[in-house]
Amino acid sequence: MDRQLQQLQAAVLQGLIFQAAIGAVITAVMFYVLYLVVKAAVRDGVREGMTSSRAVERRGPGKATTANIPDMRAD
Repeated sequence: MDRQLQQLQAAVLQGLIFQAAIGAVITAVMFYVLYLVVKAAVRDGVREGMTSSRAVERRGPGKATTANIPDMRAD
């Protein structure tokens, strides 16, 4: 009976190690996919920012027109 218990414990331990290895692989793959998604999102955001900044005339600090400043007077 003792030998059967040892075999059962070894099988359970082997199963746990297998599950941990599969979990580690899946976690690594998911982090890689997350990296690719964030990288693409940042790239697209930078590209969109570059195209919108080219379309708008660049001004130095303090050179905004009065049409762009909202009315901030206290009534």
